[in-house]
Amino acid sequence: MELPESIKLWWINYKIKSVENPGGGHCNIGYIDFEGEAIEIGNDMSKDKEKVALLHELFHAIFYYTGHQTLKVDEDIVGMLAHNLYHIIKENKEVGKWLLEES
Repeated sequence: MELPESIKLWWINYKIKSVENPGGGHCNIGYIDFEGEAIEIGNDMSKDKEKVALLHELFHAIFYYTGHQTLKVDEDIVGMLAHNLYHIIKENKEVGKWLLEES
């Protein structure tokens, strides 16, 4: 499955792009542009790293839109959450399916 083309974050549709240098080369694996409503994911990574990168940028968005500016820029916390959530879901696929099941 290819990288999704977009994701809806609350009321905004963010475009997702696979690029050579996320953030104009300022970021290693991903970048979220809040003003341009776009997420850039590095195109030279494994699928697992792409998925972690997308989760990483989504955590930045969660902190940004919920007013937690200090956490939005804390790369250690954002990275820890992204890596661990991805690992938990990947290792426990039934839990992931259950979480996504329609109520």
